[in-house]
Amino acid sequence: HIAPMFGAIWTAVLAALSVPMQTSPDPHVVAASLIGFQSGIALSCRFRMPLERATFVTTLRNFTQLQNLAEMKRKHVEAIRALIEVAASRPDVGDGLAESWLDVLQCVSQLERLQLLTQGSESAAASGRTARTSSGSSAADTGSMFGFTGLSSSQSNGTQSISARAFFRPPASVTVGGVAAAAAAAASGGASSARSSHTLVPTVSVAELAKLETNSQVLVVLVDRLFTSSVYLSGSGIVDFVGALSSVAWNEITATFRDDSSSSGSAHYHQHQKPGHLRRGSATAAGRNQGTAPSRLFSLTKIVEISYYNMGRIRVEWSQIWAILGPLFDRVGAYSDTRAALFALDSLRQLSMKFLEKEELPHFAFQKEFLRPFADILEGYIPEASPGYDQRQQRPRSTVVVVDVMVKDMVLRCVHQIVQAAALHIRSGWKAILNVAQIAARDGNDSIAEMGFHIAKACAEQHGPQMWMLATAR
Repeated sequence: HIAPMFGAIWTAVLAALSVPMQTSPDPHVVAASLIGFQSGIALSCRFRMPLERATFVTTLRNFTQLQNLAEMKRKHVEAIRALIEVAASRPDVGDGLAESWLDVLQCVSQLERLQLLTQGSESAAASGRTARTSSGSSAADTGSMFGFTGLSSSQSNGTQSISARAFFRPPASVTVGGVAAAAAAAASGGASSARSSHTLVPTVSVAELAKLETNSQVLVVLVDRLFTSSVYLSGSGIVDFVGALSSVAWNEITATFRDDSSSSGSAHYHQHQKPGHLRRGSATAAGRNQGTAPSRLFSLTKIVEISYYNMGRIRVEWSQIWAILGPLFDRVGAYSDTRAALFALDSLRQLSMKFLEKEELPHFAFQKEFLRPFADILEGYIPEASPGYDQRQQRPRSTVVVVDVMVKDMVLRCVHQIVQAAALHIRSGWKAILNVAQIAARDGNDSIAEMGFHIAKACAEQHGPQMWMLATAR
């Protein structure tokens, strides 16, 4: 009887909680209001009441004031804590959040951006960009990327890991007002980010933001628990969670790179004469080498983390998860920001190595699907639609882009390392690996074609009998 009772009174309860939360400075009143919001979200999630759930979550998210840092106070930080805490509280609440995960994870993403600002990351990013030169340092940065990869907690096969935090520092020229505008654009779905980035918002000093204690240990622990508790979500719950996180990750990458490029007057992609075909502009590459802000990779890093946490899920659930993550890696791997593309490829390599440790079941050729993004990125086929909920049922249409040679080189190096380290575990994945070698052989760049030839030669000479046995067994 709880669900119909709550359905009859939830509007009055929401009004009773919102007014004191908005007007009262008393911390005890604010705490009581936040407990009411948490209870309303928990009830609506447990009893699968979508309208009530969406309204309570959206209202509480608006009280975080992450889209308007100039008016942010301590009670708004408490609203952030309450929203993250209720989402990570119980698996049945997480399963019931469904589409509202997008609001929660956008809040987490904006909180991370605020934490970077209060830590003084602007000056660190400025000094890092000043030290880079226009052309020679680009190659040096790329060369260094091949030496460190992925997450520090996920080192495998003796390889080091890429520290993602080095990639998502905000640009030195960013102001708190600009961050607020970007946050508002992300909250509206990212479609109006270019317009809202020019909105005049009062700026706030980093010292004033630091007084809000957004870097408190409580918030850090809650955010970590939000992602680690994803292992307790049901099959449908984890798909909703991954879909929302993928959308937030894509918005982070595109918003950061788009805002910086629009200010410098360069475009990411230039339309080719043929419909559906895109190419990278030289102006974009030049702008990228001459101080373009690196994309934020916080949510993409969290995707790698939760993939490790949930590696023990059954194959049917993983096939649904990968229907979301695969197109995301396709898009990021072929994106204009080479640093983000290289990070995505290295993350994909780590996940592939980890997944190949699981024995493939007969008549369930999931290795081939897991390794397919390498071939898609190398050939430049990326999904047109942004990854998210509505793309998980069928493979979206693809758009052709011309991929940077640096990214192609990284693809081949990742595939070569997978063959060297995990050949004994590869079953249906051989088809995807040979497809990568075939695409590379058709490439117009001699070095890429030669690398593809060496991969095919190594597979034939060292693992030919194994591939033959697998082919005849099928």
